[in-house]
Amino acid sequence: MLRPRRPRRGLWIAGMLLVGVLAACANPSTEATRSPPVATDAPPAAAYFSDPLLAHVRLSPDGERVVGVATRDATRMLVERPVRGGEVHYLDKFDDPATRIAAVGWAGNTIVVVGVGGRERVLGIDRRVVDVHAFDLAPFRPLQIADATRLRASPRAAPFLHWLPDDPDRVLVNEGDPDGSVHPRRVSVRTGVGADVTPEGFVAEAWYADRRGVVRAAHVRDPDGLTMSAWARVASEDAFVALSVDDFTHESSLAFAGFSEDPRSVYVYGETESGRRGVYAYDLVAQQRGALLAADEDFDATRLVHAPGTERLVAVEFGADPPTLHFLGSEAEAEQASIDATFPGTRNRIVDASRDGTIALLEVSSDTQPPEVYVFDREKREMDLLYQIHPDLDVASLATRSAVTYPARDGVAIHAYLTRPRGAASEALPVIVIPHDGPTERDVWGWDARAQFFASRGFAVFQPNYRGSRGYGRDFERSGYAGWGAAMQDDVVDGVAWLVAEGVADPDRVGIFGAGYGGYVALIAPVLAPGVFRAVASWGGISDLVDLVENPQRHGATDPNTPIVWAAPRDVDRLAGISPLQRAEGIGVPVLLGHGALDATVSVTQTRAIAEALEQAGRPAEVHIYRDAGKSFHAASDRIAFHETLAAFFARHLAPRPATEGVEPL
Repeated sequence: MLRPRRPRRGLWIAGMLLVGVLAACANPSTEATRSPPVATDAPPAAAYFSDPLLAHVRLSPDGERVVGVATRDATRMLVERPVRGGEVHYLDKFDDPATRIAAVGWAGNTIVVVGVGGRERVLGIDRRVVDVHAFDLAPFRPLQIADATRLRASPRAAPFLHWLPDDPDRVLVNEGDPDGSVHPRRVSVRTGVGADVTPEGFVAEAWYADRRGVVRAAHVRDPDGLTMSAWARVASEDAFVALSVDDFTHESSLAFAGFSEDPRSVYVYGETESGRRGVYAYDLVAQQRGALLAADEDFDATRLVHAPGTERLVAVEFGADPPTLHFLGSEAEAEQASIDATFPGTRNRIVDASRDGTIALLEVSSDTQPPEVYVFDREKREMDLLYQIHPDLDVASLATRSAVTYPARDGVAIHAYLTRPRGAASEALPVIVIPHDGPTERDVWGWDARAQFFASRGFAVFQPNYRGSRGYGRDFERSGYAGWGAAMQDDVVDGVAWLVAEGVADPDRVGIFGAGYGGYVALIAPVLAPGVFRAVASWGGISDLVDLVENPQRHGATDPNTPIVWAAPRDVDRLAGISPLQRAEGIGVPVLLGHGALDATVSVTQTRAIAEALEQAGRPAEVHIYRDAGKSFHAASDRIAFHETLAAFFARHLAPRPATEGVEPL
């Protein structure tokens, strides 16, 4: 067994307590008056929703130093220090609430590179941009390259493609175009001068570089907006070849998964006999799929696990409950077993490593364990706690998040997660249903601060992975196509019926809350399933599907060609019929609306429109617009305030009804 050492709150705490400049918290930037917090003896909302002590933590290639971003309210500080303890150095401060830290990394062992995301207006059109900053630590000095490396950011690609440890003066960046395509460039961190590294005229929306930093794979979306194909090559001088395109389904039957030690072979995701996504080898010379390396009967493969510091594949992770690893060798399996014996009952994964693989960062988490990160010396078999994400939460008080399965009305099995309040009665509970965003995302087993927060307030939390969710095979995901307001919506309602039948939910005390697509599900729910939900709430929710697909320039939520929304092209009447805005008069329950004014995915105009429609229908909503928030909150004070307001809203409207309510007086 390994020897973990857990100094109180981790090695970063002593240094971080000196950050006085970050301690001040501004007032919430909302246009609405805050509702009073819920009276409770549970931990305050700040314990769940304050900014983590550190984020974007990266280990230097030599394993000697770590860099990360410390945030207090809307002010972010770039900090670094030796791995084994020592003085914390503050490299820069970012306090513009409209910006966000997009990524952090190392160009060699002495230069820290950070991408700061923001927006600019060009010819009347807002676009996402990323400014690249670099800091030389030997000796410390900022490198003035920001003006030369303002990148057009792509919504589908990270700003940095590769950190190029063999070329410490350069990094690979992703330059985005308005059409969603991405162009990799090798950029000097000292001068900002860059050069394209892919064939001219070859357009992709995602690129992949191997461990040496050579761009050798891509995913390409064809002009029809539907067909996605995977491409790869053996070496930088070779042409890209298509791995597979399935014209009948308008989807690639193979997707790029990762590189192997042999450049003549790559790994791909492909459908197995069970209909789930497994991992195969693919021979680039013979241009054919090879052996199946790992598969699961029930769940899709989600990621490849390479030996730290190498491209040697040692395991494949599958999105089970909890996530599982299928090992391809005994050595890696033995090391993981040792780690799991040290931290039983948690998901333990190496998230970063030095170039030689001897020093690693290990993240430990579970449904009842907020993430904590250890420095793992793999040769000495020792680890030290580096930091905790939520140090103020008592893990003994947290609620178990259980995986459940229930039948939809047509018999399809739907996976979901149920979090019951710790110590509460097991039956007739008030329930908050939280459908996920995407809509092709999925909820996964593990730490969920929002579910824990609501459970601490006495609510059970139900999170269904309705059809259309990824992770359960391609057929299940495609079954959600054109399912807005139909099968996808029915799956959520059927989940409530199952909770009631099982005795878990009080049928008179069920609410629903969602963000983005989940907000759409919440807002249309009382229209399509009257009487099921007693209160609904939305964050950045979609209220007008017609506007969403006819004015895509205002929204980044969906491509107007996507089959997820359309039953058939130009099917405007159907979209209007399942849009909360056009059906506002049917929303006969209390509504809370929240939105970030800077949201580039779903325009705040969607929330303002539904609020006005509800006002005209004589059912005014409680509205909270946060001027400095986007799709997510930039300021912790806003995040905390919104969730306090949300909990108070549900506490009021999901309270037990008086016994005489609805009874005619004698």
